[in-house]
Amino acid sequence: MTVIVERVESYKSVDRFVKKVFDNLDLFENLKELGFLSVADLPQRVVIKPNFLKWASLESGCTTHPEVVKSIASLLNEHGKEIFIVEGGFTKDVAERYFEEYSLKQYGECINLNTTGFVNLSINGEKLRSVKVSKKAVKLIKSENTFFISVPKLKVHHLTKVTISVKNNMGFLKKPAINMHLSINPKLLDLLKIFNPHFIFVDGIIGGENSEGNTKPVKHGIMIGGDNAIEIDAVGAYLMGFEPEKIDFLRIGKRKGYGEIELEKINIIGDVEKFRRKYRMSTLKRFLGKLSI
Repeated sequence: MTVIVERVESYKSVDRFVKKVFDNLDLFENLKELGFLSVADLPQRVVIKPNFLKWASLESGCTTHPEVVKSIASLLNEHGKEIFIVEGGFTKDVAERYFEEYSLKQYGECINLNTTGFVNLSINGEKLRSVKVSKKAVKLIKSENTFFISVPKLKVHHLTKVTISVKNNMGFLKKPAINMHLSINPKLLDLLKIFNPHFIFVDGIIGGENSEGNTKPVKHGIMIGGDNAIEIDAVGAYLMGFEPEKIDFLRIGKRKGYGEIELEKINIIGDVEKFRRKYRMSTLKRFLGKLSI
């Protein structure tokens, strides 16, 4: 599969990257198999899922910058697509605050997944037999005429080392989702069976180190695009200074056939060595991660 990594120094330059990716959809194998060779070929309905974990400064590296969401939605609006921007967040109304404060509702229907009801969905996965997820999200994303775009942040996580596209699916769950923490890595792959994005744009312009909630900003200046969540996360993890083969959920994802994690088996457009940084985790979070707390 193909993953694009490019220098994007400022949120004022996001439009250029998004347009370049959308102009070259024929580079992505999964999309080609579905017949999506251009934006015009995409389904009419598009669901965009950012990471609005908590209310935080946009310079903190904690959440997806709204400008990335706006750029994607704006281009799709130009092609007449019906846009849904969906997110849950850690607290009940945090997503709604992002929708309001950053005027996201002018780009499409904004849905706070924490307030639209939940359904107990049977998964029969390796660890998850069933899971309570947003009823609205299931209805939208499982529809045949929907294109699902995940727009995660590039940052660390004490339980999974990194949180990028695969873990972004946690926003679909009923809160609190503490039951996910034990054996979280295989559970994330169970969840990917339901919410597997067609495409991913990763906001790595300002990444987040130290911890997933109390982030310290990393001015990384990159964006990543691709059509395979596991391969996006493998490349993203490497760019953060991790070895993908040492990350449990990536190894499980490869074993289950979701994608490659060895970089030499991924068609990467961009200089990953040039863009690689070293993201750090707090000592306390590393300790808690070992305890699965």
